[in-house]
Amino acid sequence: MNFKNMSPKSILIAVSNHPPEGWPAEQKRGWTEIVHLPFPNVPSSLSREEVWEMAEELAKKIVKIWDEKAKGGNDVYLWIAGDYSLTIFTIRKLEYYFPHSQFFLFDKLVFPTTERVVEEEKDELGNIVKKSIFKFVQWR
Repeated sequence: MNFKNMSPKSILIAVSNHPPEGWPAEQKRGWTEIVHLPFPNVPSSLSREEVWEMAEELAKKIVKIWDEKAKGGNDVYLWIAGDYSLTIFTIRKLEYYFPHSQFFLFDKLVFPTTERVVEEEKDELGNIVKKSIFKFVQWR
C-alpha cells in the first residue's frame, strides 16, 4: 500500500488506548478524519471463548463505524492495537464481515511505525535512569 497516494477522503478507525488527541501532528497528517474507539480491557482471567465473544462485539462496532464512514466514497483504514488475542480474534471476525468486499481486509490495516530514542540521566542519588521516547515515523 502506497500511502503517498491515499485518497483525499481517507478515514482511519483507530482502535487503541492511544487517543489521537495525544498524537503528534505528523501522525495525524493525511487523514481526513480519525475515529478513535478505545481498545477494551481484556481481563487475564477470561477464557478463549470469552475473548472470542469480546471480539464479536468489537468487530460489530468497527463494522458499524466502517459502513457509516465508507459512504460517499471515503476510503477507510483500520489500526487495531491492544491485547494480542483480542486483536487477532477481532481481525478474524472482520474477515467474516467483509468476505466478498471490493477490497482485501489486510490491505486496509495500517500500522504506525516509531523510532525509540533512549535518554539516560542520573537522578539525585546518582542512579542511571533510562527514559524511552517513541517518535512517530510513518504509517505502514
